[in-house]
Amino acid sequence: MSDKFNTASFVETMVMLVVFFATAFFRTEFKNPKAEKTITTIWFFASALWETEMSRQVLNGTFTPWTKTFYINMLIYLFIQTVIFVLCANVRISVGITSTAVCIYSAGTEIITALRGTPIMPSDFFSIKTAMKVAGNYEISLSKGIISVIICYMALIMFNSHMTGKYEKRGLKLRFGSLVTACCMLVGIFMTDKDACDRLGMFHQYEINRKYGIAYTMYMNLRRMKITEPDDYDSKEVFSLFEETQTDASEKVHPNIIAIMNESFSDLNVVGNVVTNKEVLPFIDSLDDSDSNVIKGNMLVSVFGGNTCNSEFEFLTGLSMFWFPTGSIPYMQYIRNHVDTICTDLKDYGYKTVAVHPFWAKSWKRESIYPLLDFDDFISGEDFALEEVKNEIDNDWDAREFGSGLEYVRSFISDRQSYKKVEEIFENKEDGKPLFVFNITMQNHGGYNDNYDDFKIGRAHV
Repeated sequence: MSDKFNTASFVETMVMLVVFFATAFFRTEFKNPKAEKTITTIWFFASALWETEMSRQVLNGTFTPWTKTFYINMLIYLFIQTVIFVLCANVRISVGITSTAVCIYSAGTEIITALRGTPIMPSDFFSIKTAMKVAGNYEISLSKGIISVIICYMALIMFNSHMTGKYEKRGLKLRFGSLVTACCMLVGIFMTDKDACDRLGMFHQYEINRKYGIAYTMYMNLRRMKITEPDDYDSKEVFSLFEETQTDASEKVHPNIIAIMNESFSDLNVVGNVVTNKEVLPFIDSLDDSDSNVIKGNMLVSVFGGNTCNSEFEFLTGLSMFWFPTGSIPYMQYIRNHVDTICTDLKDYGYKTVAVHPFWAKSWKRESIYPLLDFDDFISGEDFALEEVKNEIDNDWDAREFGSGLEYVRSFISDRQSYKKVEEIFENKEDGKPLFVFNITMQNHGGYNDNYDDFKIGRAHV
């Protein structure tokens, strides 16, 4: 969310609002059908302009009206309106549906940006259930951008309600003409700067939204949803390298393996010497590379502000998110059938594979995805739940529904409680059968709304 607010742009919008409000209060009863048709047609196009300005205001877009970027966004909204008009032949309905969608999407973009630092991505539509659960744990406030969008929307709807919206002839001729127009618009949108997303890299999504508009940015992101092979990719060479690196581990020791992916864990000393009044990572810091039992290092993850499952995907498959379109979530978008993972290899050596996550099984579709990744069992938050409350669980975000007898940090099952479950699995494992446990913790998950008076932080002098 931008800390700065474009006052001049806001005033410009308010002036336009006054005009729309004034017009809305003076409904004109058109006696001339041609005049009514003309004004209705003008309103159809003017509403798309207004929707564009409305979506621009929410993120304080740096592009200005009457620029190429502004027209591209307007064309996208006009295309959506036209498609709806083809179905209903009613201007009021098509404008009402489109403007409502733009208002919700614009406000949603502002809220999501404020919560995680990045706006809505195409892949987010595949994880709406997870997002709804997350939303209950965050504090959402109305920003100037959201207030501006709401005011714009109310003005647009008020004016739209005073339009007749109907044409006398609602036959195939009108619908066909509108369909042809929509196709022309689609071609125009497709012929826009198609290399923009590749040139910009699409990493700083918030700034791109401000520069190109939320509609145009969403369109560019959609164009990158398809995964393509690298230019120098050769499947034969890949299999050749695979054969060269194969080793026979059938006769070697097969130790039990416990992998812990700690939610939101990071050592901030990596980016600078941080001084606190209390030791933050005493155990981790105590580990010494010189110890033969310790292999220690740093890992970079491709996730910023969410999408834990992408880190899971990279670890389990060995595939880098670098080759996926920006904002992709393989769990939600691409995995429909079996995928070879580390579990696949370990099961070939007789391992039992277990995933543990002390949260809802449906989060990131884990309950349906993990079997496709060759996990034998999945222990979710529902399995942590005490017997006396299992029939009362209603899938709310608050994990404390799992019972008061468990240990929690804020509203999440603690790491300690999660590790106890791992120990329980290990203690009850089948004799002679090696075990692989993949534990994804939850304790550190946002939001972080608590204040601590005794916490002090400073910067070390280098």
